Amino acid sequence: MKQYTIYEHAAEQRIEAVKNGWSWPGFFFSIFWALFKRLWLVALALFLVAFAASFVGAVAAIFFAGSTQEENAVIDAVGNAASLAIAIYTGINGNSLRERNLLKRGYQRITTVEASSPQHAVARYAADKNA
Repeated sequence: MKQYTIYEHAAEQRIEAVKNGWSWPGFFFSIFWALFKRLWLVALALFLVAFAASFVGAVAAIFFAGSTQEENAVIDAVGNAASLAIAIYTGINGNSLRERNLLKRGYQRITTVEASSPQHAVARYAADKNA
């Protein structure tokens, strides 16, 4: 069982559950995950960092054109390291970024529940609330 923090938006009558800890979807799908979760500024920042890393890699590839395979491997390794850094950052911080976004959008932190999935966490909270 995982721990989920429950957020409720009273005016919209919406309930969201955010898992505490590491975000696997954030790790594997960083920018797309941020867009799906309505984290517009986070998605833009991740895109800009990825674009900058790609741009630097492209400039380095042009600058070192005709270089040795070892130099090309280093350029590729730096690009891969940047991609991995973005994924790790989003995995570590994704859920806390989502929580801050929900609070900015008018949600209130209600409680923490143990559940196997976000849907189960919302169902448990709703059942406890109505009981």
